[in-house]
Formats: sequence, structure tokens, C-alpha cells
Amino acid sequence: LFISHVWDYSDHYDTVVTWFDHANNFSWRNYSVPIYKPIPTDSDTTRRAQEQEIAKRITNKIKLSHGIIILSGMYVNFSNWIDYELDEAVRLGKPILGVKPWGNKKMPTKIIEAANEVVNWQSRSVVQAVRDYI
Repeated sequence: LFISHVWDYSDHYDTVVTWFDHANNFSWRNYSVPIYKPIPTDSDTTRRAQEQEIAKRITNKIKLSHGIIILSGMYVNFSNWIDYELDEAVRLGKPILGVKPWGNKKMPTKIIEAANEVVNWQSRSVVQAVRDYI
């Protein structure tokens, strides 16, 4: 699985990883890019070259995954990387699960439209949706 998330909200990512790690009869491999394990880039290259290298590696991670989970509060509207990850998942034909964080009433339209399923912020709902759609 590739879990798309905003690093400013890494606690959401950590929570979902814990749900998967502790779910009964659930085996998974994590292809995500968490804040504590960023994709390394060559600091001697331009910012554009670094971004291209990151994009290439993210695409490779999404290719290896069976699907993508997007943790999607409204802050997603301000993340170019989540846009990129969503577009790549669509382009590669990967199933997409949108997860609405706890307490959010709204969710970005682009995720609602692209997702195979959207679920609320509950461990049972998220794990079951991965079983059903990914």
C-alpha cells in the first residue's frame, strides 16, 4: 500500500500504519514516504532535478503497491505532492481509498471523484475498505 499524506499531519499517517500493523488477518507492505524516511536527493543538483527524482521514485513506489490510500482533510488542496500521487494512481489504474480524517465534514472534490471508496476515520472501516477495494 502507498499511503498518501501531508507531512504536517504525520500523526494521521502513524495512526493508520498502527491500524494496519495490528489488524487481524491483515498482511501488508508499506510503500509510503513518511517524514522520518524521506526520499534522498542529490543536494548538488537543482531544485527542479531534485523534484523530478522524487517524482520518479514516488511513481515507482505507487507502481509496486496494490493501491493508494489518501488521508484527505481539506489541507490536501494545498499539497502538490498529493495531487501528483493521486494523478499517478489514476494513470497507473491503482485502486484509491479516500479516508476522511476524524471530525472533517468536507473532503476535496478531486479525491471524492477519483476514489473507489471513501470511508470515515475509523480503524475497522479503513481496514475493511482496503480488504474490499485494494
